[in-house]
Amino acid sequence: SWRMLIPLLVISAAMWFWRSSTEDSKQPAVDYSVFFGWVEKAKVEVVTLEGERLTGKLKAPETVPGGRRGEVYRRDLIGHK
Repeated sequence: SWRMLIPLLVISAAMWFWRSSTEDSKQPAVDYSVFFGWVEKAKVEVVTLEGERLTGKLKAPETVPGGRRGEVYRRDLIGHK
């Protein structure tokens, strides 16, 4: 019946909201060349390697292609040698 749809819709909306809010909090991915360029120009304060993921904290915010601006970026190393 239609009364069964209401809880389903509420749960679906809550899950969508939760997922979209957690995705926005992740560090944006950047191209390897962009990340390496920041390292060469001494714009990176800290680099962390966890498994196949490289994460860098910049000394000052930078904008990446696509318009996102921030201080912490990641680069997945799978497929790169």
